[in-house]
Amino acid sequence: MSDDIIKRLRDAIAGCRYDSTPLWISPSIGIALLDEIERLRAEVGALRDEKHDLRDVLIRGGFVPCDIPACNCGSWHARFGYPERMREIADALADAGHELSNENGNKPLNALRELVAEVDALRADAERYRWLRGDLCPDNSVRWAQWEVRCWRAPFWTVDLRREELDGAIAASMAKDQK
Repeated sequence: MSDDIIKRLRDAIAGCRYDSTPLWISPSIGIALLDEIERLRAEVGALRDEKHDLRDVLIRGGFVPCDIPACNCGSWHARFGYPERMREIADALADAGHELSNENGNKPLNALRELVAEVDALRADAERYRWLRGDLCPDNSVRWAQWEVRCWRAPFWTVDLRREELDGAIAASMAKDQK
């Protein structure tokens, strides 16, 4: 309907001479034009509100309006926002041995899942070792009756290694292997 009203208004204006003929609009067209003007004002107001909300989103995300005189692009640039935080996350994952790559879809969440799985596996190994080492077992625990950890030192086996003695024997063997 608004296109029809606008067409009729254009026709009425085109038929007038600006210097001599006054513009006459029927009351129904005038009311329709006023309604259209109000609708457009409301739409412009809603668009201004949306623009304000989107500006807030950009600012909260760490973006700022371009203020570089040489650039003067009128756009928004990231400053200490999302791209920088993502770069920090990617760098931290790379430092932890889980660099973003095609294998994990270049997605930080996939790399974090891999890292959590690795930590869980290491934690399980550490818990088994602590149990074997005897950290949580009293000296009368069933662990000591069922398990012994010994090391061959020619020509004899050592006594049952527990706690710090076990750590020392493992560290010494690992040092020999690295030579």
